[in-house]
Amino acid sequence: MARYGLFSHVKLKMYIRCTSPQLFTHYTFDMEVSISSRAGDDIQFLSELTPRLQPYRLRGASPIVTSAGFGDMAFQHVPGKGFDLWYSTYAITTPATLTGRADIPVLELHIPFRNRMLTRWDGIGDLEMDERQFDLSFTPHVLTEVNFTRTGEYHTFDVHYHKELLQTFAPHFPMLDRFLNRVERGEPASLLETQQFLSPAMIRVISEMLQYDFIDAVAPAFYQSKCLELLIYMLQTVSAVRPVTRFLATDLERAQRASELILENLGRQWSADELARATGTNIFTLKSAFKHLFGCSLFRFGEKARMDYARHLLLEGKFSVTEIALLTGYPDRQNFTKAFKRMYQLLPSDLHRRHK
Repeated sequence: MARYGLFSHVKLKMYIRCTSPQLFTHYTFDMEVSISSRAGDDIQFLSELTPRLQPYRLRGASPIVTSAGFGDMAFQHVPGKGFDLWYSTYAITTPATLTGRADIPVLELHIPFRNRMLTRWDGIGDLEMDERQFDLSFTPHVLTEVNFTRTGEYHTFDVHYHKELLQTFAPHFPMLDRFLNRVERGEPASLLETQQFLSPAMIRVISEMLQYDFIDAVAPAFYQSKCLELLIYMLQTVSAVRPVTRFLATDLERAQRASELILENLGRQWSADELARATGTNIFTLKSAFKHLFGCSLFRFGEKARMDYARHLLLEGKFSVTEIALLTGYPDRQNFTKAFKRMYQLLPSDLHRRHK
Protein backbone atom coordinates (compact mmCIF):
# COMPACT_ATOMS: atom_id res chain seq x y z
CA MET A 1 0.00 0.00 0.00
CA ALA A 2 1.53 3.32 -1.05
CA ARG A 3 0.68 6.62 0.63
CA TYR A 4 0.11 9.94 -1.16
CA GLY A 5 0.05 12.82 1.30
CA LEU A 6 -3.05 12.49 3.48
CA PHE A 7 -4.42 9.83 1.16
CA SER A 8 -3.62 6.15 0.85
CA HIS A 9 -3.80 4.17 -2.36
CA VAL A 10 -4.78 0.51 -2.30
CA LYS A 11 -4.93 -2.02 -5.14
CA LEU A 12 -6.70 -5.34 -4.96
CA LYS A 13 -8.09 -7.94 -7.30
CA MET A 14 -11.55 -9.45 -7.03
CA TYR A 15 -12.15 -12.77 -8.76
CA ILE A 16 -15.72 -13.15 -10.01
CA ARG A 17 -17.27 -16.25 -11.52
CA CYS A 18 -19.34 -15.30 -14.55
CA THR A 19 -22.36 -17.54 -15.12
CA SER A 20 -23.92 -15.80 -18.10
CA PRO A 21 -23.10 -17.61 -21.34
CA GLN A 22 -25.40 -15.28 -23.33
CA LEU A 23 -22.90 -12.46 -22.88
CA PHE A 24 -19.65 -14.13 -21.90
CA THR A 25 -18.34 -17.68 -21.79
CA HIS A 26 -18.01 -19.48 -18.44
CA TYR A 27 -14.74 -18.33 -16.93
CA THR A 28 -13.33 -16.51 -13.94
CA PHE A 29 -12.17 -12.98 -14.65
CA ASP A 30 -10.28 -10.70 -12.33
CA MET A 31 -11.24 -7.08 -11.74
CA GLU A 32 -8.61 -4.76 -10.42
CA VAL A 33 -9.99 -2.16 -8.00
CA SER A 34 -7.89 0.83 -6.92
CA ILE A 35 -8.97 2.86 -3.90
CA SER A 36 -7.71 6.27 -2.79
CA SER A 37 -8.86 7.62 0.57
CA ARG A 38 -7.75 9.51 3.65
CA ALA A 39 -7.93 6.25 5.60
CA GLY A 40 -4.87 4.01 5.55
CA ASP A 41 -6.35 0.70 6.64
CA ASP A 42 -5.88 -2.42 4.56
CA ILE A 43 -8.95 -3.85 2.92
CA GLN A 44 -10.40 -6.96 4.53
CA PHE A 45 -12.58 -9.45 2.68
CA LEU A 46 -15.41 -10.75 4.86
CA SER A 47 -17.57 -13.85 4.63
CA GLU A 48 -20.81 -12.03 5.48
CA LEU A 49 -22.36 -8.57 5.50
CA THR A 50 -21.17 -6.17 8.18
CA PRO A 51 -23.75 -5.04 10.80
CA ARG A 52 -24.13 -1.71 9.02
CA LEU A 53 -24.90 -3.42 5.70
CA GLN A 54 -26.91 -6.36 7.05
CA PRO A 55 -30.29 -4.59 6.60
CA TYR A 56 -29.60 -4.50 2.85
CA ARG A 57 -29.13 -8.20 2.31
CA LEU A 58 -30.50 -9.32 -1.06
CA ARG A 59 -32.05 -12.76 -0.69
CA GLY A 60 -30.52 -15.44 -2.90
CA ALA A 61 -27.51 -13.28 -3.82
CA SER A 62 -23.80 -14.13 -3.69
CA PRO A 63 -22.11 -11.24 -1.82
CA ILE A 64 -18.58 -9.87 -2.05
CA VAL A 65 -18.02 -7.90 1.18
CA THR A 66 -15.07 -5.67 2.14
CA SER A 67 -14.27 -3.46 5.10
CA ALA A 68 -11.58 -0.78 5.35
CA GLY A 69 -10.82 2.56 6.93
CA PHE A 70 -12.92 4.46 4.41
CA GLY A 71 -15.99 2.27 5.10
CA ASP A 72 -17.71 -0.96 4.17
CA MET A 73 -18.79 -2.21 0.73
CA ALA A 74 -20.98 -5.09 -0.42
CA PHE A 75 -21.52 -6.24 -4.00
CA GLN A 76 -24.44 -8.70 -4.18
CA HIS A 77 -24.88 -10.65 -7.41
CA VAL A 78 -27.73 -12.76 -8.78
CA PRO A 79 -27.24 -14.35 -12.24
CA GLY A 80 -30.27 -15.13 -14.39
CA LYS A 81 -31.43 -16.04 -17.86
CA GLY A 82 -30.88 -12.88 -19.90
CA PHE A 83 -29.60 -10.72 -17.05
CA ASP A 84 -27.18 -10.33 -14.15
CA LEU A 85 -28.42 -8.37 -11.14
CA TRP A 86 -25.96 -6.38 -9.00
CA TYR A 87 -27.00 -4.58 -5.83
CA SER A 88 -24.08 -2.61 -4.40
CA THR A 89 -24.10 -0.87 -1.03
CA TYR A 90 -21.43 1.44 0.33
CA ALA A 91 -21.23 2.74 3.90
CA ILE A 92 -18.62 5.49 3.49
CA THR A 93 -16.99 7.01 6.58
CA THR A 94 -14.16 8.88 4.78
CA PRO A 95 -14.33 10.41 1.27
CA ALA A 96 -12.82 7.98 -1.23
CA THR A 97 -12.31 7.31 -4.92
CA LEU A 98 -12.72 3.82 -6.40
CA THR A 99 -11.36 2.87 -9.81
CA GLY A 100 -12.25 -0.46 -11.39
CA ARG A 101 -10.81 -2.06 -14.50
CA ALA A 102 -11.43 -5.36 -16.28
CA ASP A 103 -11.15 -6.57 -19.85
CA ILE A 104 -14.84 -7.43 -20.22
CA PRO A 105 -17.80 -5.70 -21.95
CA VAL A 106 -20.57 -4.31 -19.76
CA LEU A 107 -24.12 -3.51 -20.89
CA GLU A 108 -26.05 -2.27 -17.89
CA LEU A 109 -29.07 -0.41 -16.62
CA HIS A 110 -27.47 1.75 -13.94
CA ILE A 111 -29.52 3.23 -11.09
CA PRO A 112 -28.19 5.15 -8.07
CA PHE A 113 -30.95 4.14 -5.68
CA ARG A 114 -29.67 6.06 -2.68
CA ASN A 115 -27.58 9.21 -2.83
CA ARG A 116 -26.08 11.03 -5.80
CA MET A 117 -23.27 9.25 -7.68
CA LEU A 118 -20.31 10.82 -9.48
CA THR A 119 -18.80 8.37 -11.96
CA ARG A 120 -16.50 8.41 -14.97
CA TRP A 121 -16.66 5.75 -17.69
CA ASP A 122 -14.00 5.33 -20.34
CA GLY A 123 -15.52 6.28 -23.71
CA ILE A 124 -18.70 7.72 -22.17
CA GLY A 125 -17.34 10.46 -19.93
CA ASP A 126 -18.43 11.94 -16.62
CA LEU A 127 -21.84 10.98 -15.29
CA GLU A 128 -23.39 12.86 -12.40
CA MET A 129 -26.58 11.02 -11.54
CA ASP A 130 -29.09 11.98 -8.90
CA GLU A 131 -30.75 9.45 -6.67
CA ARG A 132 -33.27 7.36 -8.69
CA GLN A 133 -32.12 8.49 -12.11
CA PHE A 134 -31.23 5.81 -14.64
CA ASP A 135 -29.39 5.18 -17.88
CA LEU A 136 -28.71 2.17 -20.09
CA SER A 137 -25.10 2.18 -21.28
CA PHE A 138 -22.47 -0.02 -22.90
CA THR A 139 -18.71 -0.04 -22.62
CA PRO A 140 -16.48 -2.63 -24.39
CA HIS A 141 -14.20 -2.84 -21.33
CA VAL A 142 -14.41 -1.69 -17.73
CA LEU A 143 -12.44 1.41 -16.79
CA THR A 144 -14.57 3.36 -14.37
CA GLU A 145 -14.08 5.75 -11.49
CA VAL A 146 -16.53 6.43 -8.66
CA ASN A 147 -16.06 9.43 -6.38
CA PHE A 148 -17.59 9.38 -2.90
CA THR A 149 -17.22 13.05 -2.00
CA ARG A 150 -19.31 12.84 1.16
CA THR A 151 -19.72 10.34 3.97
CA GLY A 152 -22.94 8.37 4.18
CA GLU A 153 -24.67 5.46 2.50
CA TYR A 154 -24.70 4.95 -1.26
CA HIS A 155 -26.74 2.23 -2.98
CA THR A 156 -26.70 1.31 -6.66
CA PHE A 157 -29.06 -1.11 -8.37
CA ASP A 158 -27.71 -2.35 -11.70
CA VAL A 159 -29.10 -4.87 -14.14
CA HIS A 160 -26.68 -6.19 -16.78
CA TYR A 161 -29.12 -7.14 -19.53
CA HIS A 162 -27.75 -9.56 -22.12
CA LYS A 163 -27.65 -8.24 -25.65
CA GLU A 164 -29.71 -11.15 -26.98
CA LEU A 165 -32.59 -10.33 -24.65
CA LEU A 166 -32.60 -6.65 -25.61
CA GLN A 167 -32.55 -7.56 -29.30
CA THR A 168 -35.98 -9.20 -28.96
CA PHE A 169 -37.40 -5.77 -28.05
CA ALA A 170 -35.39 -3.71 -30.57
CA PRO A 171 -37.88 -4.04 -33.50
CA HIS A 172 -40.49 -2.21 -31.42
CA PHE A 173 -38.24 0.55 -30.03
CA PRO A 174 -36.14 2.50 -32.60
CA MET A 175 -34.09 4.18 -29.86
CA LEU A 176 -33.08 0.78 -28.47
CA ASP A 177 -32.33 -0.51 -31.98
CA ARG A 178 -29.93 2.39 -32.64
CA PHE A 179 -28.27 1.81 -29.27
CA LEU A 180 -27.77 -1.91 -29.97
CA ASN A 181 -26.26 -1.15 -33.39
CA ARG A 182 -23.51 0.73 -31.59
CA VAL A 183 -23.13 -2.15 -29.14
CA GLU A 184 -22.68 -4.54 -32.10
CA ARG A 185 -19.87 -2.32 -33.40
CA GLY A 186 -18.21 -2.40 -29.98
CA GLU A 187 -18.63 1.36 -29.45
CA PRO A 188 -19.20 2.95 -26.02
CA ALA A 189 -22.85 4.03 -26.01
CA SER A 190 -25.62 5.47 -23.88
CA LEU A 191 -29.31 4.93 -24.63
CA LEU A 192 -30.37 8.41 -23.52
CA GLU A 193 -28.98 11.83 -24.27
CA THR A 194 -29.64 12.73 -20.65
CA GLN A 195 -30.45 10.62 -17.60
CA GLN A 196 -34.12 10.20 -16.74
CA PHE A 197 -35.80 9.61 -13.40
CA LEU A 198 -37.43 6.31 -12.55
CA SER A 199 -41.17 6.15 -13.07
CA PRO A 200 -43.38 5.11 -10.12
CA ALA A 201 -43.77 1.68 -11.73
CA MET A 202 -39.98 1.24 -11.98
CA ILE A 203 -39.54 2.29 -8.34
CA ARG A 204 -42.20 -0.21 -7.28
CA VAL A 205 -40.55 -3.10 -9.16
CA ILE A 206 -37.10 -2.37 -7.71
CA SER A 207 -38.54 -2.02 -4.20
CA GLU A 208 -40.29 -5.38 -4.56
CA MET A 209 -36.96 -7.01 -5.45
CA LEU A 210 -35.14 -5.37 -2.54
CA GLN A 211 -37.91 -6.35 -0.12
CA TYR A 212 -38.20 -9.97 -1.26
CA ASP A 213 -38.30 -12.09 1.89
CA PHE A 214 -39.06 -15.67 0.93
CA ILE A 215 -37.00 -18.77 0.15
CA ASP A 216 -33.49 -18.04 -1.19
CA ALA A 217 -33.66 -20.95 -3.63
CA VAL A 218 -36.56 -19.44 -5.58
CA ALA A 219 -35.31 -15.84 -5.38
CA PRO A 220 -33.63 -15.95 -8.84
CA ALA A 221 -36.95 -16.92 -10.45
CA PHE A 222 -38.62 -13.97 -8.72
CA TYR A 223 -35.87 -11.57 -9.85
CA GLN A 224 -36.12 -13.00 -13.36
CA SER A 225 -39.74 -11.93 -13.71
CA LYS A 226 -39.09 -8.56 -12.07
CA CYS A 227 -36.04 -7.70 -14.21
CA LEU A 228 -38.14 -8.33 -17.31
CA GLU A 229 -40.94 -6.18 -15.88
CA LEU A 230 -38.42 -3.44 -15.07
CA LEU A 231 -37.08 -3.56 -18.64
CA ILE A 232 -40.57 -3.13 -20.11
CA TYR A 233 -41.36 -0.19 -17.82
CA MET A 234 -37.97 1.35 -18.69
CA LEU A 235 -38.72 1.10 -22.41
CA GLN A 236 -42.15 2.58 -21.83
CA THR A 237 -40.59 5.52 -19.99
CA VAL A 238 -37.86 6.27 -22.55
CA SER A 239 -40.33 5.97 -25.44
CA ALA A 240 -42.19 8.97 -24.05
CA VAL A 241 -39.04 11.12 -23.83
CA ARG A 242 -38.97 13.99 -26.30
CA PRO A 243 -35.85 15.41 -28.00
CA VAL A 244 -33.63 17.17 -25.51
CA THR A 245 -34.80 20.66 -24.53
CA ARG A 246 -32.51 22.88 -22.51
CA PHE A 247 -33.84 23.66 -19.05
CA LEU A 248 -32.35 25.70 -16.24
CA ALA A 249 -30.99 23.63 -13.36
CA THR A 250 -33.56 25.28 -11.09
CA ASP A 251 -36.40 24.15 -13.40
CA LEU A 252 -35.24 20.53 -13.16
CA GLU A 253 -34.80 20.77 -9.40
CA ARG A 254 -38.36 22.09 -9.04
CA ALA A 255 -39.71 19.28 -11.23
CA GLN A 256 -37.85 16.78 -9.05
CA ARG A 257 -39.31 18.43 -5.95
CA ALA A 258 -42.80 18.14 -7.45
CA SER A 259 -42.31 14.38 -7.83
CA GLU A 260 -41.20 14.16 -4.19
CA LEU A 261 -44.27 16.05 -3.02
CA ILE A 262 -46.51 13.64 -4.93
CA LEU A 263 -44.78 10.54 -3.52
CA GLU A 264 -44.65 11.94 0.03
CA ASN A 265 -48.38 12.75 0.01
CA LEU A 266 -50.16 9.86 -1.74
CA GLY A 267 -53.36 10.69 0.10
CA ARG A 268 -53.61 13.96 -1.78
CA GLN A 269 -54.42 14.64 -5.42
CA TRP A 270 -52.26 17.61 -6.35
CA SER A 271 -53.29 19.96 -9.12
CA ALA A 272 -50.62 21.35 -11.45
CA ASP A 273 -51.32 24.83 -10.07
CA GLU A 274 -50.78 23.65 -6.47
CA LEU A 275 -47.51 21.95 -7.38
CA ALA A 276 -46.31 25.01 -9.30
CA ARG A 277 -46.99 27.24 -6.30
CA ALA A 278 -45.41 24.75 -3.87
CA THR A 279 -42.22 24.56 -5.95
CA GLY A 280 -42.03 28.26 -6.83
CA THR A 281 -42.47 28.10 -10.60
CA ASN A 282 -45.17 28.50 -13.25
CA ILE A 283 -47.39 25.72 -14.58
CA PHE A 284 -46.00 25.69 -18.13
CA THR A 285 -42.35 25.42 -17.04
CA LEU A 286 -43.17 22.79 -14.43
CA LYS A 287 -45.15 20.64 -16.87
CA SER A 288 -42.43 20.83 -19.53
CA ALA A 289 -39.54 20.10 -17.17
CA PHE A 290 -41.49 17.29 -15.49
CA LYS A 291 -42.28 15.62 -18.81
CA HIS A 292 -38.60 15.91 -19.75
CA LEU A 293 -37.42 14.24 -16.52
CA PHE A 294 -40.05 11.55 -16.04
CA GLY A 295 -41.44 10.92 -19.52
CA CYS A 296 -45.04 11.45 -18.39
CA SER A 297 -47.39 14.19 -17.22
CA LEU A 298 -47.86 15.33 -13.62
CA PHE A 299 -51.34 13.79 -13.63
CA ARG A 300 -50.16 10.43 -14.99
CA PHE A 301 -47.25 10.26 -12.55
CA GLY A 302 -49.51 11.01 -9.57
CA GLU A 303 -52.26 8.62 -10.65
CA LYS A 304 -49.80 5.76 -11.26
CA ALA A 305 -48.10 6.34 -7.89
CA ARG A 306 -51.44 6.33 -6.03
CA MET A 307 -52.68 3.25 -7.89
CA ASP A 308 -49.45 1.33 -7.18
CA TYR A 309 -49.81 2.22 -3.50
CA ALA A 310 -53.48 1.19 -3.55
CA ARG A 311 -52.58 -2.13 -5.15
CA HIS A 312 -49.99 -2.72 -2.42
CA LEU A 313 -52.58 -1.98 0.30
CA LEU A 314 -55.14 -4.27 -1.33
CA LEU A 315 -52.65 -7.14 -1.46
CA GLU A 316 -51.71 -6.47 2.15
CA GLY A 317 -55.37 -6.86 3.15
CA LYS A 318 -55.26 -4.68 6.28
CA PHE A 319 -57.72 -2.03 5.08
CA SER A 320 -61.13 -2.07 3.44
CA VAL A 321 -61.57 -0.82 -0.13
CA THR A 322 -63.28 2.33 1.20
CA GLU A 323 -60.40 3.04 3.59
CA ILE A 324 -57.86 2.52 0.79
CA ALA A 325 -59.80 4.95 -1.41
CA LEU A 326 -59.41 7.65 1.25
CA LEU A 327 -55.75 6.77 1.88
CA THR A 328 -54.97 7.29 -1.80
CA GLY A 329 -56.75 10.63 -2.18
CA TYR A 330 -60.12 9.61 -3.62
CA PRO A 331 -63.29 11.13 -2.13
CA ASP A 332 -65.24 7.88 -2.20
CA ARG A 333 -65.14 4.22 -3.14
CA GLN A 334 -66.93 4.75 -6.45
CA ASN A 335 -64.34 7.17 -7.88
CA PHE A 336 -61.50 5.00 -6.62
CA THR A 337 -63.00 1.86 -8.17
CA LYS A 338 -63.40 3.58 -11.52
CA ALA A 339 -59.76 4.80 -11.53
CA PHE A 340 -58.41 1.42 -10.37
CA LYS A 341 -60.31 -0.50 -13.03
CA ARG A 342 -59.10 1.92 -15.71
CA MET A 343 -55.51 1.30 -14.62
CA TYR A 344 -55.55 -2.46 -14.01
CA GLN A 345 -58.70 -3.73 -15.81
CA LEU A 346 -59.68 -5.25 -12.47
CA LEU A 347 -62.07 -4.25 -9.67
CA PRO A 348 -60.26 -3.45 -6.40
CA SER A 349 -62.80 -5.56 -4.52
CA ASP A 350 -61.81 -8.63 -6.59
CA LEU A 351 -58.11 -8.19 -5.77
CA HIS A 352 -58.93 -7.49 -2.14
CA ARG A 353 -61.08 -10.60 -1.83
CA ARG A 354 -58.42 -12.88 -3.34
CA HIS A 355 -55.78 -11.86 -0.79
CA LYS A 356 -57.79 -11.58 2.42
